[in-house]
Amino acid sequence: MAFKFKLPIMQSPSRQADKAVDDAQSTIMDSLQQAAAKGSRFRLPLIGDRPVAQQLQSLGTLFVFFLVVTAFVAWVDNRTATHGAAYTSASGQMRMLSQ
Repeated sequence: MAFKFKLPIMQSPSRQADKAVDDAQSTIMDSLQQAAAKGSRFRLPLIGDRPVAQQLQSLGTLFVFFLVVTAFVAWVDNRTATHGAAYTSASGQMRMLSQ
């Protein structure tokens, strides 16, 4: 095992400016790849400090909740469309009967 012990060196202002330009040109994927190479992992904002099992349980609960909300919205949309079609049909029949 070889260890590299190096003392921090003082950088000139031109090198610092070059590094700032390199950082400004890097993409999000570059920073994520660098973080993965360093061994750091991405944490979710509210549940990142919990164990993985609890994270999956929380995410599963949120998924089911939003699935139910989506099903409810689809049901309301279908009901509204059906009633709208029935009202249109009834008004068309009334117009024909009134002539």
